[in-house]
Amino acid sequence: FALANWTFLDAAILSSHAKAPWGQPADSPPPVHVTFVDWIPGICSLLGYLTINLIDKDRVRGDEGFGDSRAVWRARLVLFIGFALMAGGLAGSV
Repeated sequence: FALANWTFLDAAILSSHAKAPWGQPADSPPPVHVTFVDWIPGICSLLGYLTINLIDKDRVRGDEGFGDSRAVWRARLVLFIGFALMAGGLAGSV
């Protein structure tokens, strides 16, 4: 996951400094440019990944007296939102 984020960041930086191909006029646009719309799936996947990893497994199971039943319900809801962000990022990237 970290390698994929690093590769995407490198490609975005490289595309922002891209020039026209050799032999083309200097004012012609570069063939590839990464815009903010291309960042949205990666941002959603990263937020989902962080959200899922921040939730404690014992809190989702309801073990160890982590509070009332509403705390377990909220932990499961946040976990679902994290999975939904990751699925949305995956669906948006293809």
